[in-house]
Amino acid sequence: MNDTAQRKKRLVAGLLALAANFLFFLTARLLSTYDEVSIGQFLYHAQTSGEGSDGGGAMDNILFALCGALLLTTAMQVVYALLSGGVKKLLKKQWYTAYCTGKTCLFFRLHRVALAVVLLGVACTAFLVQTNVAAYVGNHFSEESSFIENHYADPRTVQLTFPKEKRNLICIYLESMENTFGETAAGEPITADYIPELTKLARENVSFSHDEDLGGPYSYEGTT
Repeated sequence: MNDTAQRKKRLVAGLLALAANFLFFLTARLLSTYDEVSIGQFLYHAQTSGEGSDGGGAMDNILFALCGALLLTTAMQVVYALLSGGVKKLLKKQWYTAYCTGKTCLFFRLHRVALAVVLLGVACTAFLVQTNVAAYVGNHFSEESSFIENHYADPRTVQLTFPKEKRNLICIYLESMENTFGETAAGEPITADYIPELTKLARENVSFSHDEDLGGPYSYEGTT
C-alpha cells in the first residue's frame, strides 16, 4: 500500500476514533452531571430556540467532551503507531524490529480503520443505551393510549361528597426553585442547607419527586 493510501487510512481512523472518544466523554459528562439523560431532551432542545437562556451549561459539556476526546485520541494515535510498527526511530532496536515482523503488529497495521469503526460502534451503543433511545423509539411508534378515555370522570356527572368538617388544603408551588440549595450532597458550591424550612416541609409532607429524596419532577416524553 502506497503512502497516500496509508495517510488516508490514518486520517479516517483518526476521525472515527475522535468521534468515538467524543461520545464516550459526552456520555460520561452527562451521567456525572444529571440523574437521567433522555434522547428526547436532546431533540426537544434542538427544536427550540435558545433565545433568552444561558447556553453555558451545554457549551461546557461539549467543550469538556471535545478536549477530552482530542487528548485521548492523540494518545491513542501514539500507542497505535507503536503497535503497528510506525515508530521509525525504534526500528533500530532489535526487539522492536522482531515485533514488527510478528502477527500482532501485522494485525494492527491491517485493521486500523476496522478497529476505529468497532470503537465508534461501542461508543454509539453506550450513548444510545444511556439516553434510553429504545424506549423513546418504542413510545414514538406505539399505538395511542386509551388511558384517558378509560379513566376520565366527567365532573358534571360525578357525585362529590364533602366531609362535615371542612379541611384546609395548602399547596406551595415554586417556579424554577433549585432544590440543590437544600441538598448538601450536591457538592460545591452547596455546603449547607440554605432552605431548611422548605426542606422540612418537603420531607414531612407530599413532595412530587422522581425519587425518595428532595428530587424533582420527571417529565414524560411529549408532555413538555
